[in-house]
Amino acid sequence: MQKKSPATKYSTVYTFPNVLCVHLKRFKFIKRVPSKINHFVEFELNNFLLPDYQESYSLFGVVVHSGTYSGGHYVSYVRKDVKSNEWFECNDSSIRTVD
Repeated sequence: MQKKSPATKYSTVYTFPNVLCVHLKRFKFIKRVPSKINHFVEFELNNFLLPDYQESYSLFGVVVHSGTYSGGHYVSYVRKDVKSNEWFECNDSSIRTVD
């Protein structure tokens, strides 16, 4: 049997793209049992700064998962463009303006 050892997973960006996609870890496994991470995440809509870098981005969209590890639903929130504060909720076949 293989012995487990501690490890760290990371990514490095050498050249910053015009559009940056960030994926936050949504699930964790404790003793092989999956569970959903439900931490509140807060960030700037404009001038989102990456730690230790001078690059800045404006938030254009967010995908939100509601439910549990074994099932749920995705809803996306998108901005018309980065200069606008007009946001839309895209939920299956319906799209509506949100505050």
